[in-house]
Amino acid sequence: MSDSEGVGKVPLAGSPAVTIRAFTDADLYRSLLERLPDVTVFAFDAQLRYVLVCGGAFSRLGWTREELLGRRPSDVMPAGEGAVLEEHFRAALGGETRHYEHPGIRRSDTHWLSTISPLFAGDGSVVGGTVVSRDVAEIRRLEDAGRRLEVSASTATERVHAERFLRERLEFLNEVNRVLATTVSRRDVMRAVTRAAVPRLGDWCSIHVFFEPNDQVPEVEVAHVDPAMVEYARELQERFPYDPAAARGVPSVVRTRRPELLAEINEEVLAQVELPEDALEVVRALRLHSVITVPLIKWDRVVGAMQFVLSGPGRRYDRDDLTLAEAVAGRVASSLENHRLMEQQKVIAQTLQRSLLPVRLPDIPGIGRAVAYQAAGEGNEVGGDFYDVFEIDGGRFGVVIGDVCGKGPHAAALTSLMRHSVRASAWRGDCPAEVLAHVNDAVRRTEPATFCTLVYGELVCPPDGATLTIANGGHPPPIVVRAGGTAVPTGRLGPLVGVIEHPSFEEETIEIDRGDTIVLYTDGVTDLPPPDALDDAELLTIVGEAARESSDAEEVVASLSARLERRTPFSARHDDVALLVLRGEPG
Repeated sequence: MSDSEGVGKVPLAGSPAVTIRAFTDADLYRSLLERLPDVTVFAFDAQLRYVLVCGGAFSRLGWTREELLGRRPSDVMPAGEGAVLEEHFRAALGGETRHYEHPGIRRSDTHWLSTISPLFAGDGSVVGGTVVSRDVAEIRRLEDAGRRLEVSASTATERVHAERFLRERLEFLNEVNRVLATTVSRRDVMRAVTRAAVPRLGDWCSIHVFFEPNDQVPEVEVAHVDPAMVEYARELQERFPYDPAAARGVPSVVRTRRPELLAEINEEVLAQVELPEDALEVVRALRLHSVITVPLIKWDRVVGAMQFVLSGPGRRYDRDDLTLAEAVAGRVASSLENHRLMEQQKVIAQTLQRSLLPVRLPDIPGIGRAVAYQAAGEGNEVGGDFYDVFEIDGGRFGVVIGDVCGKGPHAAALTSLMRHSVRASAWRGDCPAEVLAHVNDAVRRTEPATFCTLVYGELVCPPDGATLTIANGGHPPPIVVRAGGTAVPTGRLGPLVGVIEHPSFEEETIEIDRGDTIVLYTDGVTDLPPPDALDDAELLTIVGEAARESSDAEEVVASLSARLERRTPFSARHDDVALLVLRGEPG
């Protein structure tokens, strides 16, 4: 159950709450901002205090979030800078939008262009402001380098070269920003960045990344102006394995954390490098002329290195190129580490999600059963959807499907509570309505500020036929498809679980004959962002077709999942999807 759609309150310290209608969770907004590699976003309240700090460039500010949140600029910045910024904040509170450019205060290698705007409440009053700051240091350095070239250029040809220098490097920087904002994995980052660099910043570009902190050999991605050379580069990696103790190149840069610029590789330089003869032959064959190698460092950890190479004698790298390469390396390292943490979070979330679901479903005489679970989006958070099928005693089984409000650790804890509360109540002999009442009490005692939806059924399989007696606590009603018939919803809808003190839940008994299908599902099936919302009639049609065209429960789940995926891909959904199918089969 996603709380992403609807009205939420975002409180600003010292100000009225701002009403915002959101289509995605606040965490998703923050995640999107964290992916913008050169942007930091702030919000401040009517007392000029920072109440929000996020964005991919935040780590380059030089402050921690703890130092800023709840404080005014004058509390944390030198007097002059703090006073100027607070003047702009006050102007925003007066309804103005201002632009402010300044060098970094704690980081001399940054330069910030900020837009400071008012933040309005629903009634139109100003309750605070926002600051969107972009680190433009690389652009300013490139502009300075271009101007220096223009000043020193004595011929028209040299001026054309200066203009080309600036254009190519600005294109490269813009392309790097674009790809870092759109990549979804570390492999994507590696491929995209190396391809963006060629030929804008070199004939070769390679990136070397340690996927885990204790890895001894990095993963490598290579791009070259001649695609055939990429395969040759891979052959060279096998021929000359990574040597952490090497005196030059990527291993040295990784070990020392210092960049390396070889402006011109000639015989004199090669003699100083002390390479073995077979390696020297490779260098000469590749016509390596100029090389830059820079470390990838994030949070004081070296995650790898990047290398740029010019093959022909017509160009050579200089200090301006090295500065640009270092700036790009910082952004790439930040993106790689963010993706590593996201991938790690995804693994943890998936592992925890699996722990909240049964490993296998019990065998039920005369009843086929099958389940499917699809995490929404990237699956980085534990969802609140869950299901369970368990044996109560001989011939009786508990059947559960439910949905907890929200996502993350809180939802996981409540899901675990509900699942164990259902089993405990059923095992002591409670009927379905009593099971829901017991879970309602457990939720109110443990998590009084939240709620969940739940369908619990007691499945009885006597020799002469099966029945399912269900009670519904605010959950989408199960759908019954009789053999060869149409799909219809069933069950009396009761109150949400965990909301009121003494709820009343009603029961309904469904007979299950051979070929009958019962589909239980969570609201991720139907709750889709406009205009893709799935109405009840369309859902019944989809379920009916899947049931009639399938011979057993497994086929029903597979067919239904495929139809839902074709209509709206699970990756585009904001809420998880759980399906639980029961089907009458020969005993």
